[in-house]
Amino acid sequence: SLPPLPTLAADDTPPEGIGPTMLAPLPAPAGTTLAAATTPAGRHRSLLLLGIGIGVVVGIFLVILALLALGRLRQQRQAEPLLNNGPVGQPLNGGPLLPGTLPPNSNALASFVLQPNEFLPPLRQLQRDAAAHPEDLHLQALLALAYLEDGQEAAAQNVVNRVFAGRPDPLLYLQVAQQLMIAEEPALAALVLVTGQQAAPGDQSLLHMLLFARILADAPAGPIENLADELDRAERPGQTTYLLAETYLHYLDGDLEEALATLDEARTGGTYQREIEYLEGLVQWDLGQPARATTVLRRAELNDSPPWLTPYVHRLLEEIGET
Repeated sequence: SLPPLPTLAADDTPPEGIGPTMLAPLPAPAGTTLAAATTPAGRHRSLLLLGIGIGVVVGIFLVILALLALGRLRQQRQAEPLLNNGPVGQPLNGGPLLPGTLPPNSNALASFVLQPNEFLPPLRQLQRDAAAHPEDLHLQALLALAYLEDGQEAAAQNVVNRVFAGRPDPLLYLQVAQQLMIAEEPALAALVLVTGQQAAPGDQSLLHMLLFARILADAPAGPIENLADELDRAERPGQTTYLLAETYLHYLDGDLEEALATLDEARTGGTYQREIEYLEGLVQWDLGQPARATTVLRRAELNDSPPWLTPYVHRLLEEIGET
């Protein structure tokens, strides 16, 4: 059996074989003391350091959340249509726009317009930008115009058809076409009105503005003849608009006296007086009568309806030399 463990004597003297250092307390860590580690001040310092560490971690976490939220907000803004590029642009109250479509709010159409003499980037650049941002209708308008400038009317018409797909209200097309006419882009306005005619066949207001968009874009006789045939076949033909189409066809043929006679007949209808005066000024100038042309165009200048004709009246007066 094992020998019994030694015990301390009554006078607390260690037994033989056990030195004083073996019963001494363990030393405190370097730089501190046991008393310092257990004092209230030491405990407070430890809690303070712990709180600072937790605060730093929480702060970093909140910063990360804020950055993520900011990124999502930027993505949402990029997905929304840019509706303030045009002169009458209004913001939408609805949600994000599906690529290449228009919301039911008519104000959304306002961004498919251009400013007079607006800078037109190269076609290839517009193709890339428009593909990357199909919701940007102002960019789509620039792309369609670039196709027209490049002689690609079918491609330009495809852009317009895609943007305005599923919009049956003729008023929307008239509003956009009017702004494009004021911006002196009648060829692009004509494409919008063609799309409008597909959505609302036979609408007389669309046909009338389409006729003048073609005229002001110096269209050849073919498109004007097609319009005249459509007006003649209409269930409720726009007689005055039809006569204006016939007037312009006579003008293109060089039959200027017949053009004036047709204008006199159109004048009896009592409508579209400014359009009649514009065409009369055009015919009188070709007849070698600049004074008569100026007189009738000055009357048209005083009449501000329709407003989209104003820049063309001014331009014709400048060409005649009466500014």
